[in-house]
Amino acid sequence: MPFYAGFDILEYPKIAMMDWLNANTNLYWCGYYLAPAPNRPTSQWMGNYSRIKNKWGILPIYVGQQDERTGHDGYEPSSTLTTAQGEIDGEDACDLLAGEGFPRGSFVYLDWEYGGLDGEGSSDYIRSWVSAVAADGRAQPGIYCSHVVAKPIADIIDTINPTPWTRFFCWKVSSANPHDFTGDIAHLPELNPTGCGFAGAQIWQREQQAIVKFPSGTPVTKLMMDFGTSSLTDPGAPSETSRMIVRASLEITESTAYVPQFARKGSRSVSKMEKAQSSAKSKKDIAAAKRKAATKGRSKATLSRKKKARSNKSKRALRKPR
Repeated sequence: MPFYAGFDILEYPKIAMMDWLNANTNLYWCGYYLAPAPNRPTSQWMGNYSRIKNKWGILPIYVGQQDERTGHDGYEPSSTLTTAQGEIDGEDACDLLAGEGFPRGSFVYLDWEYGGLDGEGSSDYIRSWVSAVAADGRAQPGIYCSHVVAKPIADIIDTINPTPWTRFFCWKVSSANPHDFTGDIAHLPELNPTGCGFAGAQIWQREQQAIVKFPSGTPVTKLMMDFGTSSLTDPGAPSETSRMIVRASLEITESTAYVPQFARKGSRSVSKMEKAQSSAKSKKDIAAAKRKAATKGRSKATLSRKKKARSNKSKRALRKPR
């Protein structure tokens, strides 16, 4: 199974740099911060979806209410962790997503920064947010969180009836402090996201706050980036057949693969496995194909009978006395 490198960065690096990254790296997807959100009042990404959607997979991120312990350096987060606020914020996330022009059924990820759920109201808020997004109908829920709390959050989601299919974007990094990037920006690791430690993860954020310096002539000389790896080329794209599952915490491969709508210069050739995944059909498509095949079969049978009848007629004509 192929995996795909991606990145997220708080500030939009402008279209020229997005094009450079598209042409000169193996990055397939990027995070996209929605705003205004409770703990993300502004975002330079807003208004740029139409500019990048044809070249990039996009992972929409909604920074909702946070545990008050995530505050730092004088920053005090919005921390209204209640069921009622979860419903309000879930609907808000759907409004922002639709306003940007994302397709109906796209996934939007609730950013949960704290590495625990012991804060009062944390579980209630997350459960309510996921329920509200699923009930709205315009989007599907996703969660960004530490790999440590992914399973407990999945267990919370499992209590929702029916349980909505929820994608997980989990972080597990060696350091959360700013540091110089030492890898190859052109060939970033493409790893199985379950390597983060949570078997249900579709995306793994494996490096945070990497300071990347770019060569002379690049539109931007330096960026602080978070790098990840995904089992999906487009982590925000709707499933061809959205469905409910019994347990969100199970490691489940979606029944149909997303067919990428964007082309990449210099991207690797498509493997047989990728082609097979991209050609996956929904039940409706399969049924249509069966009907077409049946019609084709009936047509062939009819032509065969007509051909046989003409042949018998010719034989009878040859036997007629002159």
